[in-house]
Amino acid sequence: MQASNCVDSISTEWLTNVLRDQSVLKQANVIGIRIEQIGLFSSVLRRLHIEYDHVESHAPTSLILKQPMGNRSNRPGSGFANEVAFYRDIAHLVSVRTPRFYVGCLDTIETNSILILEDVDNLIPIDWQQGVTKHHMDRAIKSLASLHAAWWNKTDSLATLPHLADSRYQYQITEAYKKGWRTSRDYFEAKYGEAFITLGDALVGCIPSTVDQVSKPATLLHGDAHFENIVLIGREGNEVIFLDWADSRCGLASFDVAVFAVQSLPISERRRLEEFIVETHAKHMHAFGVANWTDPWLNYRRGMLYWVIHMIQNANHSIVDGRSIVIDRYVTAAIDLKLIDLLC
Repeated sequence: MQASNCVDSISTEWLTNVLRDQSVLKQANVIGIRIEQIGLFSSVLRRLHIEYDHVESHAPTSLILKQPMGNRSNRPGSGFANEVAFYRDIAHLVSVRTPRFYVGCLDTIETNSILILEDVDNLIPIDWQQGVTKHHMDRAIKSLASLHAAWWNKTDSLATLPHLADSRYQYQITEAYKKGWRTSRDYFEAKYGEAFITLGDALVGCIPSTVDQVSKPATLLHGDAHFENIVLIGREGNEVIFLDWADSRCGLASFDVAVFAVQSLPISERRRLEEFIVETHAKHMHAFGVANWTDPWLNYRRGMLYWVIHMIQNANHSIVDGRSIVIDRYVTAAIDLKLIDLLC
């Protein structure tokens, strides 16, 4: 979207024009907007409750407004910029369901940058502590495999998204890891001991080669594919919808499989079910026509190693926010899967 679509405030006239451009409104006009803040994550999340001067059957009663959180989070390559690029250029091409895109733009003034999406209803509630159900897991893994298979070795047209093979991206990850490890090493040593410290120290010199291992064969990745973002929808919960594409990128399919396993399940369930998850994803990949998806278990471990790097980059935030359960899951996976054996 051009910067001209950016606004310093959401007006009834502006939103009416957006909905007309999307062929949602014919005669009706927006006459009232009530804004409800519903989240502060990597973006500021608000719900727009909409009032019209008369009823039209396809007019949404609410929409979701996302805006960058700050710290130059609307800059190219940031999560917010990625998500705008995904919905603008790619969402209409993917095989999985995503929220409908209405408008999005990036502006040099962060508060003028916006992304307006469908407010999806009938989402099935989840329990992060209990983890994903078998019914949910089956549908999520099949849908994830369909996404990966559709874009398998076809990422040349996805130039607006970051690619794990990009040397600039690998340099950024390397520098972020060094900083994260330097500031959190004492925490990891005190809590987890030598088994994890050895891995963390060794990774310092191995980030580019480690990231390169999850860069190809390349496909479109959701980038944060746990069960809070691949959600069951509908009365029977037989369909899934993919939310939050801020971390979408191109790379190895196991990148998504690893984060699904470690963040969708408690440690004991991840240990019990991860081979099933990897095998099921591989089976669906083959069924969707990917004949050369080989050694999925090795690639799963490579994907998990990347997520350990990512966890350490952000460890201080997790510690401060009291999210040590997330750290526990990644550290335990790193030790269980003997990830140190994968290093350069």
